[in-house]
Amino acid sequence: MLHLLGQTCVVMRAGMEFDEYGTPYVQRWNEIGTYPCRLRRKRIGDAERAAPRLKAKETYMLYLPVWAQIDAGDVVAVSGYGGRYRALAPYRPGGHHTEAQIERESGL
Repeated sequence: MLHLLGQTCVVMRAGMEFDEYGTPYVQRWNEIGTYPCRLRRKRIGDAERAAPRLKAKETYMLYLPVWAQIDAGDVVAVSGYGGRYRALAPYRPGGHHTEAQIERESGL
């Protein structure tokens, strides 16, 4: 399976810092891990016009090893692809590998 994963991705998860009153004031991204992966475009979805630009949502399928730590809401950066992607709920079909649908909104 690993020979099919020709790219590298970095998974990051949001972390908060709190002040002395327990109020969150800074969101930082903690690197969870770097994994071999494969990214495939699933579809270019809905486009909506927001003044003055048009936004299009791109949906991809990300394939990772079964031991990869990724959760819904994580941010993924993939080698060879610009930008960051937001992960939706991952699943592990048959305990063989991990698949996660990821999305990116881009301005056209």
